[in-house]
Amino acid sequence: MPDPLLQQVADELEIRNLISRVAYVTDSGDLSEYQAYYTDDATWGEVPGSNASGGQPTTIGLADIVAGVKQRRSAGIQGPGTHTQHVVNTVAVSFVDADNAEARASWQYYGSVTTKPQLLRVGTYNLRLRRTPDGWRFHERLVGNVDHS
Repeated sequence: MPDPLLQQVADELEIRNLISRVAYVTDSGDLSEYQAYYTDDATWGEVPGSNASGGQPTTIGLADIVAGVKQRRSAGIQGPGTHTQHVVNTVAVSFVDADNAEARASWQYYGSVTTKPQLLRVGTYNLRLRRTPDGWRFHERLVGNVDHS
């Protein structure tokens, strides 16, 4: 039986890496890799009242989450060739139990990253994660926007 403290440290590192990997994949990766980071019944939406995703409705289920990414890529909002980049930092992870965790992270979203980077938005991710046979995965991902106007 593994040491509980060592297991929690390993779990937290896996969760932190998951949060970072999804940012990289969102900007320049393959959608099959992106969808591997979510549970089949995951939800993706906004922190209530934040309008962080431009008013997009909450999506429920992996197929709808991936469809949303495809739509944002088709619109040129994010993804390969858009010269945008998500930066994620200030990550705090807490465990509900051995198989469920919550995390909060800050994000910045930049445009024109190949010429003169421009900060377009900043906000937070409120995350619920679940341990699966394939490792930790997002079960709920809520995006919050910080309005600096």
